[in-house]
Amino acid sequence: MLLMGAAPAVAVAAEARAKGIADKPEVKRQLEAMKMLVLAQMYVKKKRDANAQPDSYRPKQEEIEAYLKEPKNTQQADQYLEDLKKIGLVPEGQPITDEVREQFRQQWAPMSIMAEKGRAEGVENDRSTQLQIQFQQAVALSRIYSSELTKK
Repeated sequence: MLLMGAAPAVAVAAEARAKGIADKPEVKRQLEAMKMLVLAQMYVKKKRDANAQPDSYRPKQEEIEAYLKEPKNTQQADQYLEDLKKIGLVPEGQPITDEVREQFRQQWAPMSIMAEKGRAEGVENDRSTQLQIQFQQAVALSRIYSSELTKK
């Protein structure tokens, strides 16, 4: 049943790939962000399935602050936010204020940290994770492509 619901997104994503949409740098970064998100989610799922306490796997505030002190990490989050605006997933005319940027970084950092932990634990090699990544990337690509088509 899930596959039937996925078919339209996969078809639109295939068309977008054929038209070169997936080759744009900002779109490539979005697809990488989807992968990061899935890795973080699957890491959390793995920990929950093992009955781990949330405090044992969720990043602590100190860990988030240390992560955000690294310039490459804040640049990555800021670039992702700019890409969202560029590809039309942030409403046109809505400014990205310092407050919005900081809120975004505070949400981005834990996801990125958990994705890194998931990679270290091998969740990326699980077939279910790989399929979930492919599906989420197809959904993101179809959303980006649809947004581009509506602009024309």
